[in-house]
Amino acid sequence: MKVNSSNLYEIYSQRRDKLLTLAQKQAAIVSELKMDDIQSTGTKQGEVVEGLIERLKTDRLRVLIVGRFSSGKSTFVNSLIGEKLLPATPTPTTGVLCKITYAEEQNKRVILHPKKGMGLNGDQPFNISANELENYIKINHFDGSETTSKYQRMELFWPLKLCENGVELIDSVGLDDPDSRDDITLDYAKSVDAILYLMKSQDTGSKKDLDTIKLLRSIGYESLFFIITYYDHIKESALMGEQSEDDFQKIVFKNLSPLTSLSELDSSHGIKFVDSRTALIGRIKKDTQKVSESGIEDVEKSLESFLVQERGRAKLLTTLRSLDSVNREVRKTISYRIDISQKSTEELEKNYEEQRLPLDILQTKQKLIVNQIESAITDIARQAQDLASSYFQELPDKIPKLVK
Repeated sequence: MKVNSSNLYEIYSQRRDKLLTLAQKQAAIVSELKMDDIQSTGTKQGEVVEGLIERLKTDRLRVLIVGRFSSGKSTFVNSLIGEKLLPATPTPTTGVLCKITYAEEQNKRVILHPKKGMGLNGDQPFNISANELENYIKINHFDGSETTSKYQRMELFWPLKLCENGVELIDSVGLDDPDSRDDITLDYAKSVDAILYLMKSQDTGSKKDLDTIKLLRSIGYESLFFIITYYDHIKESALMGEQSEDDFQKIVFKNLSPLTSLSELDSSHGIKFVDSRTALIGRIKKDTQKVSESGIEDVEKSLESFLVQERGRAKLLTTLRSLDSVNREVRKTISYRIDISQKSTEELEKNYEEQRLPLDILQTKQKLIVNQIESAITDIARQAQDLASSYFQELPDKIPKLVK
């Protein structure tokens, strides 16, 4: 049966929950057997299972959104959210890393984390409403204002369907941002499951972008999604007879497909063409045709498929292998204890009799040795007594001679 991509996250979540239940049952068995108490050396199985449980409870599928400050990141993220939440202008606007996690409508909120010494209420994070967000994070380039953000990151808890089943979006600080110098984007790249690398259609494959892509690949990350933004400009160019969409896409595929391993998994080579502004307007106005034409849904479906079928499966398999290793140790322990408990009285008595004979022989030998020692002591004592008696009997006759 072919699985609809819309419920892939749900299937992944169900499998993770099932594995979590198995791990919790395994932990209860290990505890009941007191395996950690008995084991004195090596890795304790109870600790292994507890670590797996914690990982299953807290682990998320993380997606990093990367791009130069002019690549249209904010509008792209807003199109995923479905409303204009992050400020978007032609100049660098935020300089703040944003982590987006799912929350129900009634629990949606924004938490700001100030840089050291720059918070209004000390260095402690604080909550604000979504309506206030732009006032806090937008960088003012005029009136001599500071051009570096006062905040190192923000957490956005939002009813975003893309994040509903354990997915976390990380909107990075714009690469080569002239105002915000926070060098944290590449650090996050080392621990994420997918990277969406945004490039402006009018400047696709620039030297700066290619250098960054090369750097990402050098740290081991080759599964890159390339998101070509401002695709409405390409459509306009095609209408003007300057360059067809097909010709443009062929050039992009030729230049970028060798730079991502997704070309082996995805018929589109992991390269997506998006009109983020049209997608955002379509979602705000609930215009399904605009959303469909924008290309944003294709990004979401391909990302969903990759996360669940490739990264999610790999994570679950790693956990399952560790759990299977613990299970083998548990089976050995249970089998040994069952074997002991099921031995009959006759078998136990037989084992006792088999062991008693050599013990009796050793005991007899011990007694013999003890008797021999006692006999030798008695003989020596008797000989000493006889010698002393003979000496004292002869002593009176020897006294005159001794006197002379």
